[in-house]
Amino acid sequence: MRYLQVFIVAAIAILTVGLVATNISQTDTLASNAPRSSLPSTEETLTPAQTENRSAAQQRRIEERERARQAAAAENEQDFGFLRYRTDTSGAAPLACLSFSAPLNPETDYSPYIEVSPKKSLSFSANGEDLCIGGLTFSESRQITLKRGLPAADGRVLEDAETITVDFTDRPPFVGFKGGGVILPRMDADGLPIETVNVDTVKIEVSRINDRALAFKRVMEGYTRSQGGYGYLYGEDSPSDVEEEIWSGEMDIEGNVQNAPVISVFPLEEVIGELEPGAYFVTLEDARENLGQEGPPAKAARWIITTDLALTSYWGETGLDVVVRSLQTAKQVGNVRLQLIAQNNEVLAQASTDGSRAVHFDAPLLEGEGNLRPRMIAAFGPRGDFAILDLDRAPIDLSSENIDGRTPNFPVDGFVYTERGIYRPGEVVHATALLRDDAARAITDRTGRFVVYRPNGMEATRLAFEETQLGGVTFDYELPKTAARGIWTV
Repeated sequence: MRYLQVFIVAAIAILTVGLVATNISQTDTLASNAPRSSLPSTEETLTPAQTENRSAAQQRRIEERERARQAAAAENEQDFGFLRYRTDTSGAAPLACLSFSAPLNPETDYSPYIEVSPKKSLSFSANGEDLCIGGLTFSESRQITLKRGLPAADGRVLEDAETITVDFTDRPPFVGFKGGGVILPRMDADGLPIETVNVDTVKIEVSRINDRALAFKRVMEGYTRSQGGYGYLYGEDSPSDVEEEIWSGEMDIEGNVQNAPVISVFPLEEVIGELEPGAYFVTLEDARENLGQEGPPAKAARWIITTDLALTSYWGETGLDVVVRSLQTAKQVGNVRLQLIAQNNEVLAQASTDGSRAVHFDAPLLEGEGNLRPRMIAAFGPRGDFAILDLDRAPIDLSSENIDGRTPNFPVDGFVYTERGIYRPGEVVHATALLRDDAARAITDRTGRFVVYRPNGMEATRLAFEETQLGGVTFDYELPKTAARGIWTV
């Protein structure tokens, strides 16, 4: 039987080779019989005009083929339709994001084209091909109907209605700090507020970083991650190489409500005990273990400075002025020792506040370079308070706030104001003018005049004055009962 199969295969191969040879022979015969005069010889030389005509003809054929291809693509263009959906449970409320085959118009109101069962008040946000629906809740299932006629940005519409079922799971466990910043007021503070979601117990670690190590670190908010996420600190943001652990333990979360944020207060001051100069680093972590494929537990870490001191500095041509106030009363605090610390932790200068004026550091102290560059201001309060002001952080550039004022008139400048800003027709305007020189000294030997302009820029009246008493003069003007509405100028 095997020999018979081999014989059949060999016969088929011989037959195939014969057919191929016959086709080749026929092709050669046809080629030899074809009229050669109708084809241009590859060896003949073309003139520049012929070459240019051939290039133009080829370009026209390419353009015609491209137009034909675009027309065919337009005819076979994909219909606008719904593709899939995804859920976003990272926020305080879940989102259902529907993806379509073409971009949507963010200016279009899509609420008439979406129906949700059971009915609920929803919000819609279109971004690219996605339409995200808000106002939903966790641990529920909703039927979403996309109605016929839902439009895309290019004018195409959804041809057929479609209904999908969206299921939301529970919100991922979360631990974090309520609010932003690193300052925890020492006065009238119950403790450190902690926010949790779907967490029963929190593991807490508290470390202290002494004040002499802060010149090499950057006090910042740290990080917050949900379950399954990742976060870490390194370099000058991490206190791992200078911290000293002072407390660790667990805290139960009372009043835990499924999928709802719960605010708890951790008594940080009781854990710290007596305040010492320096900062603290607090780490929070979901106490559950063996989460398996759910990833690492929810975790948060933050630098904390508990104090009643608030520092404000003003850096100018003459040096650095530092004001120390109380966070509780906003009044200036006296007997606070300030240190100007360099990049290498050297104390460049120090001074104490008197409770009424700013502390001044001369400009030469601020001109150091390299390791002698000013790094921060450290404040040591009389009641154990400690605060720092990082000079490496970007200051508030007041030049961008349009507060530079106007160019003063020399040698005499006038400051004119009224007792209020809005008047009715027939009321009396009481204006006051102060005359000052370039050093803001009162001028008493000058004459002048008040000029009142209507809203259209025309002069309404003027009144001359002969002298200024103590550098000031007053002027009363009764507005006509038919006064035009608008801005009058004195």
